[in-house]
Amino acid sequence: MALGSGLKTALPFLKDGPTTGFNPSSVLILGGSSALGAATIQLLHLAVPDCKILTTSSPKHHAHLTALGVYKAFDRNSSTLIADIKSATPGSKGVDGIIDAVGAGATERHVFDAFAPEGPKKYAQVWTGADEIEVPSGVDSTLFRSRDVVKLQGGGNVTLALQTLLEEGKYKLPLPARKVGEGLDGLEKALDLVRKGVSGEKLVVSI
Repeated sequence: MALGSGLKTALPFLKDGPTTGFNPSSVLILGGSSALGAATIQLLHLAVPDCKILTTSSPKHHAHLTALGVYKAFDRNSSTLIADIKSATPGSKGVDGIIDAVGAGATERHVFDAFAPEGPKKYAQVWTGADEIEVPSGVDSTLFRSRDVVKLQGGGNVTLALQTLLEEGKYKLPLPARKVGEGLDGLEKALDLVRKGVSGEKLVVSI
């Protein structure tokens, strides 16, 4: 949805999916270490191989994200974040598109400065349950939800496409999984870990 609906790119790996669309030269993915962000990185790399994929995350996740297809990862808390992002784009002009996997644009308004001033300024924002994020004038914003996948051309084949890519080794599970226990005791342990903060991994409990 982030690619097909948000950026309106072609999806060559999706049966009956769109075969033509927007081909960005550079895209910034906010929240690359989230499950959505890490999945989108891989699929964008497949959809537009020449695109320079940039992302924000904690530094501890940078190596993992680079292995998934990121051109450069940046510390989301860096005081020179926007300048660093722009310097990694063609001509240092800025990015063509932003995929906001974590709703960062609602509070971190400076991220919109990463756009190339004369570029298409496509902003794809995942619905997080809050109000739609207001964007600056001139930004082409699309709100997407996973449940709207049936509206996407070829959307009924998404699960099959991901399964095939996984089997062919072209797609990896977005985040490493960590088994933390079994049964109700395991659930309690998992909840305690979530309360303390979990980043860059999925917790698994066997029932």
